[in-house]
Formats: sequence, C-alpha cells, structure tokens
Amino acid sequence: MTGVTKPISTAVPIFLLFLLSPSLRALTVPKPKNFRIIVVGKIIIDEYGPPSSPEPKISIGGGGPQAAWGAAAALAARDVTPDPSSSANPSPLKQQPVTFVGPVGHDWTDDDASRLSSLLFDRGRGPCDAPPALLASEKHVTPRIRLWHDDEERVRWYPVDESFGRTGADGLWRDRPSREDVSRLLRRYCCSGEDVTVAAAAAVVHAIVEGGEDAAGEGNDASFLLDADDGDDKDDVLKRAFVGVEPVAFPNEELGRVSDADALACFRRLSKLRRIDALCPDEYLFEALSVLPRDVKDEVLGGSAVMAVREGSKGSTVHYSSSSLVVPAAKLVTIDSKPVNPTGAGNAYSAAFSALLGTGSDIKEAACLATGVGAVVCEWEGLPPWTEEVIGRVREAAAEVRDKLKHV
Repeated sequence: MTGVTKPISTAVPIFLLFLLSPSLRALTVPKPKNFRIIVVGKIIIDEYGPPSSPEPKISIGGGGPQAAWGAAAALAARDVTPDPSSSANPSPLKQQPVTFVGPVGHDWTDDDASRLSSLLFDRGRGPCDAPPALLASEKHVTPRIRLWHDDEERVRWYPVDESFGRTGADGLWRDRPSREDVSRLLRRYCCSGEDVTVAAAAAVVHAIVEGGEDAAGEGNDASFLLDADDGDDKDDVLKRAFVGVEPVAFPNEELGRVSDADALACFRRLSKLRRIDALCPDEYLFEALSVLPRDVKDEVLGGSAVMAVREGSKGSTVHYSSSSLVVPAAKLVTIDSKPVNPTGAGNAYSAAFSALLGTGSDIKEAACLATGVGAVVCEWEGLPPWTEEVIGRVREAAAEVRDKLKHV
C-alpha cells in the first residue's frame, strides 16, 4: 500500500467528522523541555498459544506494559542520539520519562512483579525511568487469559477460570486507577515547584479503554478521564494534559466483525470522556463505528483532533483536520517477513503515537515512528530488549515508511 493524502470526506463517514476538533489542539503541541508520559493500562497474565497447545508460553500482557514500552521506544528513537559503537556491542539506552500504571489482584506474586519490572524498569536499565505504579486490590485476582492470533493476525482469547468475573477483571478494573491516582503521579513528576499550567503542558496521559457492551469493569476503567465534580479547575493537572486513548472492542467470532451493540457501547462510553486529543482504534472497531446510525452523532465524543486507525500488516490511516494520511507498513526483518508474535504491537503503536504527538512531533513523524515501533515489536517473541540496536531498528523501519511516503 502506498501513502497518500486525501480529503477526509472520502475516507470517513460524515458523522465521524464530529470526532475531529476544529481547535486542532493536538496538531500544534510545542515540544516541552521536560515531559512525563503516564501510560494507563491493564495487566493480564497471558498464556500464549492456541487452545490445542499443551504448553502455552506464560508472560505479562494485557496491553499496558506493551504500550509503555512503545511510548519509551518512540521517544528514544526520536530524541536519543545514536551511538555508532553500539552495533558491535549492544548496550542499554537512556531510560525515558514514562510511567506505567495498572491494577493487580491479591494473587500478584514477587515473580510476577519481577517479570513486569524486567520488561519496563529492570533496576534502572529498562525503557522507563520509573518503576511501574501498581494499584493492588485485596478483593480481586489478576486476570489470566489464553491468547493466540488466527491466520489473519486477529487476536483470539478466552478467560482462564473465573478471572474475568466479579472477583477478577470485572471488579478489579472498576475505578482503577482513580482520578486521584493519576493526578498524584502527574503532580509528582510534573509539578515539582512549577506552575500547574506549565507542568500540565508537559504531561501526556495515554489510556487503554475497554469499549464493548459487556466489557470488564463496565467502562469504569476510564473513569479517571471524566471531569471532576469538585476542586479548583486551575489546579487540575490532568484536565490540562494531552490525552490519548486506545479503545478496545474485539470482533465477534460468529459475525467476523465488531458487533453493532459493542460499537455503540464503545461509542457512548468514549463520548462521556472529557476530551481526547488522539484516538487510536483498530480497523475493526473503526469500521463498526463508521456504520452506526447518524442519530448517534449527538452523543459523539468531542475534542478528538487526530484519529490513527491501525490496520495491521497494511499500515495505518491517520485522520486529522480535513485530510487523511495513509501510512504504509514497514517490511518485517524476519525469516519469512511475517510477525514472530504480533501480540502488543497495536498497543505499542498507539502509545507511541500519543507520546510523540503530545510532545511536539507532527503527524507524519508520529505516524512513521509509531509504525516503526509496531513493526519491531512484531519481530520479537516478547517485548524487544532495551538496546541501541533495537531502537536503531525502530529508526530504520520509520525511515523506510517515511521514504515510501515521499514517493507517492
């Protein structure tokens, strides 16, 4: 697929134009000297492999850790000067200003914590400059799923035991994190003596939001993005932060697409959020949202300036202002040019896109680097190691995409 810019009216149904803010706040964010990315996501114990597999691979998933890695990798690819000597001796990179926030249950073990830390912090040698901020519950268990990808690279999964019921994800993800949880982190990392308005300009919050009709937590996983009922507006750092959202609704296996009920539930859930600067759905959810009745437009979320639609191996399409940019995929550097494991690539892309756009990158730079991040995640069995060699590969993939866009 080649990259083209086209009028948005030919690419997006009319009522979805209401998603795009006339203020274009997200298109004009200046790059701050210091900034903090807060990635809010889920933690799930993944048993990766099809149901017929007797020995699935156990890892820490859920999209949240993958999103945090993606945000950090994108920032490093943009901001860290490459070290020519690292190709012969791969070395750890400078950690990035990214903090991951996620809820865990009472069954969360030291081994689980060690696995997560090795992915994101690794005693000061991982991608994030701060350890994960875990919100523990004594009343719930950490969700666990069997996860695999079908022949079309679509995610397939089912919950293990009752870990998605009231004592699991459905209870754990309600109002966690709270608005105060996220605000406290923003104040800790961004405010340190600075004016709130200045500090908030350096804050980016990216959240993975469950959007289906029967989504675990009933949509309350995004309650921290609702407007506060009380408090002084001028002291609300979160209200002034750049906000990116990855909405999640899986295709119905019988229909082969996201159901109308799930799309409508997701749409209404997002419409309650105070503001979204960057929205990153996948193509299945976007298609379902596109065919909703026009009379739901009054419930549409207001304030989304940019929408990046992830299209898997085809790349992505970014809708903004009065145009759409079709962004080609990067070729994977694997034995058969196919993904080794695409799990988390979409989460990494979405957080990378939000982090870049919220800290000064333009649309094209954000889309190319996010595409590079997603491609590199696909090239590894788990999350890639935090080395200059890996980030160099992100830059290489982004440059390939950028070059394709030049030759349209």
